[in-house]
Amino acid sequence: MIFAASCFIPVEAAQRCGYDSLISLRDALYLKCKLLYESDIEDDPLTICQASLLLSHYISNLEPSANSEWLGIAIKYAKLDHINRYYYLVKKHMSKMKRVWWCCLIRDRIISLGMRCPIQILPQDFDLKQQGLTLEDLKDEIVNSEAYKPDTKSALGQVLASLCQFVVAVTDLTLTLYPVAKASESKANHQNTAMEELERASLLLLNWELDWMGQIDSRGFYSHPSIALYTNLIAIYHHSARIALCNRMCLLTDETDMERFGRCQSELVTSVASITNNVKQLLTNRVADRLPISAVAYTMLPQILLSVQSQLSTSEDKVQQETILVLLTEVNRQYSLRYYTGRILSLMWGALWLCQEFTASSVNTAGEDKLGTKYPSNLFQLRPREYMQLLRYVDESMTLTQDAIEANSMSFRASHTPSPSNLPVSSIPECEVSTGTPDTVWMKPMDNLYSGPRTELSQPSPRAESLFTSHLDAVEHSCDESQVFQDLVNYLPLLGE
Repeated sequence: MIFAASCFIPVEAAQRCGYDSLISLRDALYLKCKLLYESDIEDDPLTICQASLLLSHYISNLEPSANSEWLGIAIKYAKLDHINRYYYLVKKHMSKMKRVWWCCLIRDRIISLGMRCPIQILPQDFDLKQQGLTLEDLKDEIVNSEAYKPDTKSALGQVLASLCQFVVAVTDLTLTLYPVAKASESKANHQNTAMEELERASLLLLNWELDWMGQIDSRGFYSHPSIALYTNLIAIYHHSARIALCNRMCLLTDETDMERFGRCQSELVTSVASITNNVKQLLTNRVADRLPISAVAYTMLPQILLSVQSQLSTSEDKVQQETILVLLTEVNRQYSLRYYTGRILSLMWGALWLCQEFTASSVNTAGEDKLGTKYPSNLFQLRPREYMQLLRYVDESMTLTQDAIEANSMSFRASHTPSPSNLPVSSIPECEVSTGTPDTVWMKPMDNLYSGPRTELSQPSPRAESLFTSHLDAVEHSCDESQVFQDLVNYLPLLGE
């Protein structure tokens, strides 16, 4: 429990305990927890399951799959406890076991969508038709909570109940996107079947969205910051699922079917815009520093897509896009204070560098390839084939270590682009990009924001201006970033700083 809560305490509290950052504190607590598990001190399956679920919120640059491994341990012990206790002590343990299983399901689906990996709890392992957690399961906590008033606790209970419904609705989608076993049917049949499955998954998500929107009471539902935190987080999960669904549809669609690409583009643009709006709400309510580690993976792809679009758009469109990127940059700074983000930095550098390689030999804004095929509906200023290559690179890199991500980036640039410029990510100069390609707003400040805790990030600051001014002073010797950071300074006070 201390490990799980450690990333949400003030940095000063960690420093008083002898740690230089929240990340070093989390590392120390994680190692102690891991040692307790490996020492085989605890023998109660339910307790081990609960502890493993908490430890599934850990991931590092060297252990990119630690969350999935701890989840697998939790599921294993949940099954043991289910066999040993559930049938014999139903009245005593039914409530606990129900919570444990639904927590396992939630973590399983959230990790699957974020990390692009297969789910571990299959439909045959758990009856998804049974009712999820409800307010009835939480009735004792609603009136006895020492942290929330009954109305706030009741609203949070509704959010949890909707999250349980969401993970059920998204199960078919995860099975289609990241199948446990490869199908043996022919490619054509598989493509038709997968498209049908995606259509069904889309309908399930739509039904959940309609039900979820009907549960939100706009008159007082967002009265507490914690409610704003979790409602916007669930919305980010949902829109990310929509993005993943549309991306797979694009992959299965023939390049000449521009009508379907147009529909996918419209859905993608809407979902990305919704996620950025959710991020804005989190910053406005001052709860972005309470986001769990899973949010890191869910805001990454929207930032990549918006950065590509900003890089290839006209000057008039860039103003709004760069303002949005400012929001994502700030929430990324919040991540870097408490979570390892080096892998994500390498991944995003590789993705943007790959897109620069796409534009090195041809101009995408014309909407036409070398053969003269017109693309009236480009996906975030990329041609469909290029967009698919970008998605493949992101998916393949999600579970790699930081060094492997850089190697994967070099491999993709060498195999998918004609440009001879195949420098590793680590060797890219801070202010140099491909010839003829304008700088993107995120590139220059990203190295500061994603490389882990820094001294200036660990110091409390009464106003956002002084924080970003310190970043400006640290990097202006190598890049002219005055306009970018001035936008940060001018915009953040509008969010309530």
